[in-house]
Amino acid sequence: MTSSRRLRYSPRARRDLREILQYTAETWGDETSDAYAASLLEATQRLTEFPAVGRAREDIRPGLRTFPVRQHLILYRVHSDTVRILRVLHARRDLQSGFANPSGRAGE
Repeated sequence: MTSSRRLRYSPRARRDLREILQYTAETWGDETSDAYAASLLEATQRLTEFPAVGRAREDIRPGLRTFPVRQHLILYRVHSDTVRILRVLHARRDLQSGFANPSGRAGE
């Protein structure tokens, strides 16, 4: 039996999700946006049960993992009792730049 971890979202991940779903609704309609939201929710829930399922991305940040969902990647870290979603970015985006702050300092 698997042990589920708690799920936590960074403020940037929450903003990413809002922007993705708003764009999807405006471009393809509410039904498509709702389906996309369900896919993202299902994926994050899966990560709480099977946190090692994503690809390790130590080349970007220590402890970082990615998990694909349709056109996006969930970027996350696994902690002892938590899966922390750091960002949700388009798969074509440069992931390294997804962690740069406007000040130029690296983000979490």
